Amino acid sequence: MDAADVNGLSTRLRQAANRQLCLECGVQMTEIDQLSDDRIVFVWYECTKNNCSGQWLQKVPAFHFNKV
Repeated sequence: MDAADVNGLSTRLRQAANRQLCLECGVQMTEIDQLSDDRIVFVWYECTKNNCSGQWLQKVPAFHFNKV
């Protein structure tokens, strides 16, 4: 398995059932901010567990957010 496969697998695990999971503790994260560009949306997540400093920045094509 090469690095691309490992990265893809870890992304799928973090996003299980449309939820971002914390890389540090595995608890569900919550979206705290979004920044939009013409083609990209940056979504910032923070861990919901007390005393955990887990954070994640996700880059998503803007068309995913424009679907109705």
